[in-house]
Amino acid sequence: MTSLVVGQSLGLTLVGDGVSFRNSRRHVAKSKFFFPNRKRLARAALVQARPREDGVTPSPPSSSRPSPAPVVQYKRADLADDLQAEARALGRAVDASVYSPELIARKHGSQPLKALRRSVEILTALGGFALKLGIDQRRGKLEENMKKRAGELRRIFTRLGPTFVKLGQGLSTRPDLCPPDYLEELAELQDALPTFPDAEAFACIERELDLSLESIFSSISPDPIAAASLGQVYKAHLRYSGQVVAVKVQRPGIEQAIGLDFYLIRGVGKLINKYVDFITTDVLALIDEFACRVYQELNYVQEAQNARRFKKLYADKADVLVPDIFWDYTSRKVLTMEWVEGTKLNEQVAIESQGLKVLDLVNTGIQCSLRQLLEYGFFHADPHPGNLLATPDGKLAFLDFGMMSETPEEARFAIIGHVVHLVNRDYEAMAQDYYALKFLSPDVDVTPIIPALRDFFDDALNYTVSELNFKTLVDGLGAVFYQYPFDVPAYYALILRSLTVLEGLALYADPDFKVLAASYPYFAKRLLTDQNPYLRDALIELLFKDGKFRWGRLENLLQQGSKDRDFSSKDALQPVLKLLLDPNGEELRLLVIKEAVRVSEAFALGSVVDTYNSMPEFMRSLVFNGNGNGGPLTMNPTELESTLELRDQVSRIWSLLQSSESFDPAILQPIAQVLQQPEARRLGGRVAGGVGQRLAASELNFKTLVDGLGAVFYQYPFDVPAYYALILRSLTVLEGLALYADPDFKVLAASYPYFAKRLLTDQNPYLRDALIELLFKDGKFRWGRLENLLQQGSKDRDFSSKDALQPVLKLLLDPNGEELRLLVIKEAVRVSEAFALGSVVDTYNSMPEFMRSLVFNGNGNGGPLTMNPTELESTLELRDQVSRIWSLLQSSESFDPAILQPIAQVLQQPEARRLGGRVAGGVGQRLAARFLQQLLRATTPTPSPVP
Repeated sequence: MTSLVVGQSLGLTLVGDGVSFRNSRRHVAKSKFFFPNRKRLARAALVQARPREDGVTPSPPSSSRPSPAPVVQYKRADLADDLQAEARALGRAVDASVYSPELIARKHGSQPLKALRRSVEILTALGGFALKLGIDQRRGKLEENMKKRAGELRRIFTRLGPTFVKLGQGLSTRPDLCPPDYLEELAELQDALPTFPDAEAFACIERELDLSLESIFSSISPDPIAAASLGQVYKAHLRYSGQVVAVKVQRPGIEQAIGLDFYLIRGVGKLINKYVDFITTDVLALIDEFACRVYQELNYVQEAQNARRFKKLYADKADVLVPDIFWDYTSRKVLTMEWVEGTKLNEQVAIESQGLKVLDLVNTGIQCSLRQLLEYGFFHADPHPGNLLATPDGKLAFLDFGMMSETPEEARFAIIGHVVHLVNRDYEAMAQDYYALKFLSPDVDVTPIIPALRDFFDDALNYTVSELNFKTLVDGLGAVFYQYPFDVPAYYALILRSLTVLEGLALYADPDFKVLAASYPYFAKRLLTDQNPYLRDALIELLFKDGKFRWGRLENLLQQGSKDRDFSSKDALQPVLKLLLDPNGEELRLLVIKEAVRVSEAFALGSVVDTYNSMPEFMRSLVFNGNGNGGPLTMNPTELESTLELRDQVSRIWSLLQSSESFDPAILQPIAQVLQQPEARRLGGRVAGGVGQRLAASELNFKTLVDGLGAVFYQYPFDVPAYYALILRSLTVLEGLALYADPDFKVLAASYPYFAKRLLTDQNPYLRDALIELLFKDGKFRWGRLENLLQQGSKDRDFSSKDALQPVLKLLLDPNGEELRLLVIKEAVRVSEAFALGSVVDTYNSMPEFMRSLVFNGNGNGGPLTMNPTELESTLELRDQVSRIWSLLQSSESFDPAILQPIAQVLQQPEARRLGGRVAGGVGQRLAARFLQQLLRATTPTPSPVP
């Protein structure tokens, strides 16, 4: 009979020892045909028949085949059909019970004898346990025997039945109620209860679906494949398609048994709330919350809807499988879903024999769990190994959607913020998080909790957070929760439990596995890309500290975030970048501008160090005006190392972004916009000008550069554009390429002609003012600077001497140029004096030695002027510098002396003429003083010594 398939045209119903033929269950009473043993044989065939490997169910010979019975055709043609089937299933569950303390009190309060018998059974089991605890406490062995007693409690809960199994599983997720030993032991509770008779299960299917078993299935397993506290599961083949399905059938009388137990447990909860002072949690509220969840599990249509919602949210990933629901064969007590072939996740050998890796599957589970917990908030609350299967094609299948939970939206963001505070070891902020997470009522003082968090985490975080064992974290937090008045929401406890289960599964394959390390890429991706203001602020808090940007943190976030398969670099930092342009982003803009300055300095100084290191040893002291010891920068080694590390970190971060196919430099546009603000441009220009000025001289001492830049960068609110750092980097790359051909090549020397040309010729008022600032200091003109600018500018192919100094010369005649005119007049006097005195010196030096004393009334020592040697040297150098500058201008084919007309006009002013007369008089005065000094020296007798 193993090949017989029964139940085609006529229905079959077991009646005593015979079979009654009828057209439907509703009309069984009208059918009078009765054949002994026929139905029993048919049902045996139904539960034993198996389809062939090609999926076609074998058929019996035609001579023995009964007439076909009506078959329900279940076709899911489209979404509309599926929704209609779901609506029909909801109709079948319309009378599903909903937990109500009042209803169960009325129902079971009216059955005192039944309640009394169950109370005695419960009190006997738990009373003996309580007595043992009392003895342990009196003997001082409560801690010593805790592990042993926890195991005894687990066994007691198993004996007391489904309600207490569920209760124990619930307690295993409550670190605020149970010590760690009890949490660990109760987590081992399994739904391993005895099966109930198959006949009752099959009768339940027919009663719930209002269809005969034979019209639904072509075969069904003779025994349950699995049994749990609330029901048991059969494997079957749908008649209309041959598809393999899992059929879960609810345990008979389970609702009444659970209702009675909760009625009694609530009575105990009332007593605890009233008389037990050391338990601060509202026990009655916990019981009601848990009972409500268990009652939801009793409604299999609700479980089917959970599965559908879970599939919609999370099965979009190719490596996650959620079975389909067959709504036409689902009701309040029957659930039919797609059969999943797979191996339990804790069966490592079996999994790896299929060429799969447990760690890959666990990582899939962790990523999916994080999406459940922190992205959509709807999560599987019971992810034990029996509910997680590895399919042959490497997917992770989720089963059993009876116990689900939801994370409130505000809590999802608060949890990620909590992780940020943990990374920062900001224990005060962590304690404050517990208000947002609703762990503590607002009237609870967190002050004593902060030291407890610090004591635990400072000890636990000897390594980075990602290296922390998750069970250690959970145990430590559990100890804190247990000691203080925490009221841990169920969702949070379930989160901890689910991740602990996944880490436990992974540890079988890899003893060094860390669930936090596997989770961090998801957290990093969310922090970098999520637009939620709370997470955006958490990211800013993570990246900025004491006004400085922590580039190491950003590098780590990008490295970790890129490991997440959904990470896109084009979305990275977008929440922060958008805030830069927001009216509320002023504080962030200032931080970004200051950091741009710091990065610019790091790249500039890094370029100097790279140049120095690329030189042969013998050249370093020549170029950098030193002996080569300590390098070109007067920075202590720690400061220098920090600066170079910043340069390298920013370079690595840029490489990380560029390595992503989705990266678009345009995403950084907000930074560019901020750095184009007037204040940023002004400070950026000052930095660029300062660097150019200091790097112009061939004998540059980089100590001056570093000291000057460092002082300005750190003492004042500089706003240096990001492009400046990138300019330095690009020039450094070009210099590196050039050094292969010429070890003495300097990119700054090659760049400076362009800077000089721009400063000398650009009409922009800002550059004009920068040139004036460069050339004048303390009211004096720095002719050496002008000479150097002309020398360097003339090397630029686009330089024209007729345009040189035009911006400054035009300002001389501008109404706003009064201050400049005064400076020019004073400088013209100084130059005139230099040329006049220079002429005297030249005349003196051209004379034969014997004539000098005659003409200048002296012996030639000290020259013709009463000036100290340093002053004389400076004056002559000024004369020579102006002469060289004139020669530079005249050597250019485009030079026209008329361009200096503004200076001539200024020097025709009365003040200039008056000062010019003073210059002439000054030269004469110097010569007369020299003559008088020599005359007095010749005619004055030598004084006698004083006695």
